[in-house]
Amino acid sequence: MPFTLRLAFLIFTALQLFAQGAGSVEVTVIDQSGALIPGAAVSLSSVDNGLTRKGSTTQDGIFVATELQAGRYKLNVSFAGFEPGAESVEVAAGTQTRITEKLLTGKSATSVQVVESSTELQISQQTVGARLTTKELTSIPTSSRNFTHLIVAEPGVSAPLPDRTGKGMNLATSPGGQGDDGSQSLNPSVNGARPTNNSLMINGVDTTNMMNGSGSLGNNINVPLDAIEVVDVQTALYSAKSGRNGGANLQIGTRMGNNSFHGSISHFLQNEKFNANEFFLNRAGTKRPQFRRNETGVTFGGPIRKNQTFFFASVQRTDFMSGYATKAIARTGVPDGMSFENRTASNIADVANRWLQSGARDNPRFAANFLTALRAFPPDQIPGLERQFFSDVTALRFRTLTPSDIHPVALNMLNVKRNGSLLLPSVNDTMQLLPGTASYGAERALVQVFPTFFRGWSGNGTIEHNFTPTHGLRLNYINSSQ
Repeated sequence: MPFTLRLAFLIFTALQLFAQGAGSVEVTVIDQSGALIPGAAVSLSSVDNGLTRKGSTTQDGIFVATELQAGRYKLNVSFAGFEPGAESVEVAAGTQTRITEKLLTGKSATSVQVVESSTELQISQQTVGARLTTKELTSIPTSSRNFTHLIVAEPGVSAPLPDRTGKGMNLATSPGGQGDDGSQSLNPSVNGARPTNNSLMINGVDTTNMMNGSGSLGNNINVPLDAIEVVDVQTALYSAKSGRNGGANLQIGTRMGNNSFHGSISHFLQNEKFNANEFFLNRAGTKRPQFRRNETGVTFGGPIRKNQTFFFASVQRTDFMSGYATKAIARTGVPDGMSFENRTASNIADVANRWLQSGARDNPRFAANFLTALRAFPPDQIPGLERQFFSDVTALRFRTLTPSDIHPVALNMLNVKRNGSLLLPSVNDTMQLLPGTASYGAERALVQVFPTFFRGWSGNGTIEHNFTPTHGLRLNYINSSQ
């Protein structure tokens, strides 16, 4: 593609690790009667990297842990004379999770198993938005595995769904028209705001594309889908730390390594062989345009030093070829009868006569318009042109052209070949016949497809080191080429 985008950035976050993408947990400990229990021992351990926060409840029976990395945690609560309490907790970036832990008197052991978690009503913040986790991002199908296609389902978000075949390079034209963007991002309008009012942050760093006048989400840095941990979309009543623009404020958090080695290899494909041809292309005798999308991804992560240093890396390659892109389908009218491969002055003159006569037959204004077009030439050339094409100018009667009327240059141009085929292909009787008009004689509709190509790479690498449960350093590198 003529447009090349290369964006890369490094993110260093130390002390109060990942403040922009962190969550918090508030635990209230009560007994069977509902009375608050001060001084209860509370520990919150990360299932992914083993980091543990410990403390005790206040006089109000509350324990608060802030600046927690998003992920799964195990909560343990104990107090003398009561059974220990245990629970699994899912911490999401940018939100506070509230838990009320009830301790029972006695000494019997209790096992708690959480099978499925549900979204709780957030009463500690007024932000309107949604969260897309890895599960939604990878399991909900979209036309090009792009997270922007999922946010249009949220209240107040308006954007036309892209055509699966990639018409117009699969770009939305209203709202948020794009330049060529093979990743097929959508630029939605949120609550009536312009698409240019959207903002994008990746791991707390502002990556809003100010160079794209149609919105910040298109022609922007492309993070591999398998490397995204969570996407937070805020559409109204934004929080102070993330509210930047008046449209959608999106925050992307990328995946990190943990105490176990894990990886994946994937390949997704789309091909025109799986699609039916369009009605109008069928009618014109044009076979299915090429439509091929191949996306290959690799991820790998794990510990460098258990419970302390971790890494994660991912890479994604996209090859996209679409015959439905803007101007990829060319429609040309070829004079009826141009069905031969060996083009001579004699058969070209015959085709030209048929074209002129069909125009005069099908539309009474054709001959007059043709004469007007001739008289637009320089004055000294007009008399010769009138004698060449008309036997009677007053009666608007065409003369019969002869092989000597066909200029050698025109004949050579009609016989030019590229890759062994005529540059202006011949027509056949299966092609749609277009009757003569006020400007053209009878022609056959020639439909040709010239696919548009897109090739892109995107990669993500992360190294994370935790000095203490509350202090750490993270190095994140993202490179996107499209």
